[in-house]
Amino acid sequence: MWYDQTIEGEYSAIAPHPAFPLIAAATKDGRVELFDDDGRKNEKADITRPTNVLGLKWHFAKKLLAISWAHGTVTVWCDYESVLREGNVHQAAISVMEWSPAGNRLVTGDEDGDVVVWKVDQRGRLTVLCQYRLSNRVTHCLFRGSEELDMKPQFSPPFFLATSTGSIHYADDMGHCTESNQMETPIAALLMLEHKDIVVIVTSTLLLYQFVLTPDGKLTQESEMKLSSAVKRDTKSISAIWAGPATLALSIGGQPIWIWDIENEENYVLNIPGIEKARINCIAFSNHKNMLVAGTDSGQVVIWKGRFVQTDDDERGRTQVWELHSKANAGGGVKDVSWGAQSRLLTAQNKSAVKILTEQVMHKRLWGRNAAVQVEQSKVIIYPGGKQPIVRPVELKIKGLALARNHFAVWNGTWLEIQEYSDSGPPLVTQTSGSESAIGPPEDRLDWFLAAWKENPIGSPLSIPAASINTQSMHITIDDMFLYIALGFRVDICNHQGIAKGSVTWQDTEGEVAGVECVAGWLCVSTTKKYFKLISTGNGVPAKQVFSKRVDPKLDLHSIISAKPNSKGTFISFSANSLLPGASQLCQNDSKIYVYDIELDATVSFDLTSYGGPPVAHWWDWEDPRILVCQTEGQGGCSEEDPTITTVDTSQILSFFVTSAHGITRYSAHAPPAGIDTLVGVYMPFQYYVRRSSPEESQELLLSVPAKDLEGLENTDIATLKSMLDFSFHLSTGNINESLKSLKHVRNPSTWTTLAKLCIKTRRPDIAALCFANMGNASAVSEMEGVADQGDAVAVAVGAFFLGMEAEIEDACRECGRWELVNRFHQARNNWEKALQVAASKDRIHLKSTFYNFARWLEESGDQSGAVAAYEKSGCESFEIPRLLLSNHDAQELEKYISNNNSKALKKWWAQYCESNSDLQTAMQYYEMAGDTLSVARICCLVGQVEKAIDIAQKANSKAALYHIAQHYEAEHKISEAINMYRQSSYVRPAIRLAKENKLTTHLTSLALQSSPECLLDVARYFEAQGMGDRAAVLYMKAGAVAKAVDIGLQFGDIEDLVRNLPPDTDPAILQRLSAHYTAQNNPAEALHLLLLAKRVDEALALIEQHSIPLTEELIDAIPVTDSEADKRLLCQIAGVCMMQEKWALACKKYTQAGERLKAMQALLKSGDTEKIIFFANVSGARDRQIYVLASNYLQTLAWRSNASYLKHIITFYTKARAWESLASFYESCAAVEVDEFQNYEKALGAMREAAKVIEKIKEPERKVGILHQMENKIALMSRFVAARETAKTDTITTFQICEELLQTPNIDHTIRLGDIYALLIELHFANGYYPQAQDLLARMQSSIPGMNVGYYLDERIVDALRGTSGGGPGGAGDHVEEDISVSPE
Repeated sequence: MWYDQTIEGEYSAIAPHPAFPLIAAATKDGRVELFDDDGRKNEKADITRPTNVLGLKWHFAKKLLAISWAHGTVTVWCDYESVLREGNVHQAAISVMEWSPAGNRLVTGDEDGDVVVWKVDQRGRLTVLCQYRLSNRVTHCLFRGSEELDMKPQFSPPFFLATSTGSIHYADDMGHCTESNQMETPIAALLMLEHKDIVVIVTSTLLLYQFVLTPDGKLTQESEMKLSSAVKRDTKSISAIWAGPATLALSIGGQPIWIWDIENEENYVLNIPGIEKARINCIAFSNHKNMLVAGTDSGQVVIWKGRFVQTDDDERGRTQVWELHSKANAGGGVKDVSWGAQSRLLTAQNKSAVKILTEQVMHKRLWGRNAAVQVEQSKVIIYPGGKQPIVRPVELKIKGLALARNHFAVWNGTWLEIQEYSDSGPPLVTQTSGSESAIGPPEDRLDWFLAAWKENPIGSPLSIPAASINTQSMHITIDDMFLYIALGFRVDICNHQGIAKGSVTWQDTEGEVAGVECVAGWLCVSTTKKYFKLISTGNGVPAKQVFSKRVDPKLDLHSIISAKPNSKGTFISFSANSLLPGASQLCQNDSKIYVYDIELDATVSFDLTSYGGPPVAHWWDWEDPRILVCQTEGQGGCSEEDPTITTVDTSQILSFFVTSAHGITRYSAHAPPAGIDTLVGVYMPFQYYVRRSSPEESQELLLSVPAKDLEGLENTDIATLKSMLDFSFHLSTGNINESLKSLKHVRNPSTWTTLAKLCIKTRRPDIAALCFANMGNASAVSEMEGVADQGDAVAVAVGAFFLGMEAEIEDACRECGRWELVNRFHQARNNWEKALQVAASKDRIHLKSTFYNFARWLEESGDQSGAVAAYEKSGCESFEIPRLLLSNHDAQELEKYISNNNSKALKKWWAQYCESNSDLQTAMQYYEMAGDTLSVARICCLVGQVEKAIDIAQKANSKAALYHIAQHYEAEHKISEAINMYRQSSYVRPAIRLAKENKLTTHLTSLALQSSPECLLDVARYFEAQGMGDRAAVLYMKAGAVAKAVDIGLQFGDIEDLVRNLPPDTDPAILQRLSAHYTAQNNPAEALHLLLLAKRVDEALALIEQHSIPLTEELIDAIPVTDSEADKRLLCQIAGVCMMQEKWALACKKYTQAGERLKAMQALLKSGDTEKIIFFANVSGARDRQIYVLASNYLQTLAWRSNASYLKHIITFYTKARAWESLASFYESCAAVEVDEFQNYEKALGAMREAAKVIEKIKEPERKVGILHQMENKIALMSRFVAARETAKTDTITTFQICEELLQTPNIDHTIRLGDIYALLIELHFANGYYPQAQDLLARMQSSIPGMNVGYYLDERIVDALRGTSGGGPGGAGDHVEEDISVSPE
């Protein structure tokens, strides 16, 4: 709830204090005014200068206000001393002013680029530490997080400075300043992502940059992102702020707010329902409340609440969800919005005023069974011990409330008011478990009559004048004896008139007061440094502090929200805030409830995540120190479409037992009562709640509800109540013996019922059975014992059934998967809506039966229309609905229902009903509507319309109807028509019977062929008896009686058709018998075919040899073969015959089918079909590498030198076969071809080297070494010869030497032809004019190679010239010959 105050006036700047309810407002005439959160002006503040105020900036924790002025002066107002201190260094207007994170430094920058770092002490005194001079106007100042630099709090971290030209500088307070980066365009926003040490920059051109920051302040660009191109690039209209961990909120050009999740690279828009077209002027974010506020040009102030939810993506973790929280009207276009006072107030500035929105928390307190609830800003309702409420107005706006037995206190941060009340009054009727009863019995009390005797316009029985105390404390509490006022580092203890009786103080290192809580006898104080202080107040004398302890740092908590002691001061429960991951300031309510055990000096916790989230209230029982009750936050909130609509609340009320021995033990969890706002206290057997207030129900805000495990015990005695609590405690901790001992005081049967319910809730059916026995419920005991062997869940469900505990039945049945029990339970209680819901969602196998039972119940209840609908859903409408309507003698209604229903079963039922009443016309009509063709045909035959019946049956293709018509014809002795109808109906046996009886043999064969094998045999025997052997043989063959068919065929001499139709699995004896018949008839070919079918290979081969019968592919393929070894041998024998008849392809095929692929290849090689050989090698070579070798060997016999394809296949096949020696030999053959045909030793050398590479792949080392050594010798010799041919062009002497050495090498002609060596020497000598030497070499050549054809190696002209030479030159005409025959060595 938000209340608003208005400060009239035109202000140039507004600044609410982040921690205190203070607001600074600068006027246009050079004054700064201070206001409190009620809009009251501080007249003591005299802050005036003869120039304009440019900026206001509060210290984050102290009442120090930094003010920048247009003439360059910087001042600090100290509100503690009401003193204004100034510093005059700047000569130009201040453009930037920023406090350091520790608050001990103030950085200011001006329009000329001058930057001053000030030291500021606790009194606001300014001292210049250092100055910097930048080249342009300073626009931004951003401090680096001190946590990343591991700095102590008293030191100031470095900071960034940005100028109007886009330059970024990194500076500190020790005189160091360096330029870190230069942006291309001016900077609109400069932000720090502290947990990753990343600087985020938004430029005026709407580009978002991320820079990684090094310890020395260097910026390295990590990413660049374009934000938008659809809005105007107005630098002044760009607002960018953090709105969560790595979540950026941007308002650009007045457009709706964009939310950018930088880490997940996701974005979305926050729209304002109802005012979508409004222009957003300003935004602000609250770290304390995780709220985002926006101000619009239409005067609207819109607040969103951020909530973190867990996603399914483990990498993303949690994501932030925004819900519209509230809206307010500021009365004019909003220029600026700001949060203050730890986000308890919000300022919205327009042109003519400042609107202060203050969050009003409606306070409520409980003391014993007395309660106080704030209902308005200045009004409290007292509920004194269940009596009539007392309405008390006060003189101040309430910001805090405390309650004791006969006193209550309210305060506003300036004044404290105490009032006395009487807890006497008439009894108040309040809600109990399912009925209305008084909290306490009415009593005739004297003080009630005395108090009521006086007239009181306020309506309270007794009104005592208030006592007022001037105090600025916001942490106050009260008990029956004293008033406790906590402020700063002390707690003052006063009586109820404000007279001091004592105090408790502590060191400032333990932090200031953050909260106080009082119970009877104990005062608990929590501090900002997370300390607990426990003070004993039970002896009536102000006591000293008895205990002080800091929260364990290992819990990693940020701050304490609330802390409460139990009734004996042995435990302190507390809820806390924790920092969100990736955020330095944004907190969230921790999802755990913590309990500190003072005796053990240990902290235990219970995670409430699965029960609705963080705790929003936690209270100890007023008397029992073990009982702690919490209320969780849940997920309730306002709908974005309509803020007045609240979503479903998932809040839970959890009850715990807390002991040193067992820690925190949960024993109860349930949803809060409907319509309540919060839990306000616990005093067993009641839990006290405050309803959501409304004007017409302001007198009924307090609701006392019995605890779930104590329902029905509202008026029980103290001993029974204690026994119940002890029983619950021991049952929760598993101590069964002690739990049973605690029941010795229980006598009331209703108490045993409550105990049984508690046992069912805690899943202890054994003890629940004991409770049933004490209740006298023998049936329940018997049933629970009967299902004891089926598990506790079933027993719990049975016990819950007898107690009527619907939720427990569902939970137990869900646990054991017995949803049919839940269904039956709801049916037994006539709770049909839930029964149908369970059946539809969990027990679908019983859905129709549930609808059927529901229909029967409706029928018994007289709801005929509802029963009809339920019968339809049960699937029993075809007989139950007619029964229902006819039992009520409502035939017309039944006919109308059936006519409007599409159920064919119902229409057939009505047709049968009409037929039974001799209404054949209506019956036929409904039979047609039901699609019952048989019944239609039956009625047509009955009335003599047989042709119509045939037409209907044939169109519907109804075999049953055709069969009925055939029976009708047979009854009328129309045999042919009957046979025809039987044939059409596919019921052939009756037709055969008629044909045999009437000797209609023309029909028998066709009918038999349409029927089953039994009918075929029957007709075949009939034909055999009638001497019709040809027909009998055919039918016997069709029926599968092959032997019988062959016997009859041979008997009558007609077997040609029989042989052609023999099945593949014919008995070999029958085939051999037929073969003998054909042999006798001199038909050896057909006899051979039958022998092969019978797999009589020896006889078949003898027949082939005897009659020279050629084998054909068709003949051989007709032989049925399998994968058996016998059939493989048969195929090999057939292939051998094919080989004898030189039918190579057919032999190859049969060998392949037999798996003899190598023999198949050998057969194919004999055919000489190269293409098939290559194809077969590619297909089958992988299974037998020898096939590759055979194919390669075969291809080498062809002209592979002129066919590149053959050459390629030879190499490929040898390689696949891994026949490395064969491949090497082939390469040697290639080298020999190059030498013999082309004298190309270069290519031959290449082939030899390839052969050497192949030899390297031989796995047998001994064999590989010998072959490789021989091959390397050949390669070496050939390489020398090739080198000699190359050097002949330039170095003839070397060539001569190499050739002579080669000639002297033994067996050189195995590698290099001697003729080629001599030819090279002769040509080289001849070319150089050494004719005698050339002649000698020619002679040596002829003598070394007898019978050599010299012309094969040398040019004939050279040979002729050398043979005709004399002395100095050839032919005596050396010049002519040399010019005519000039041969250069190649």
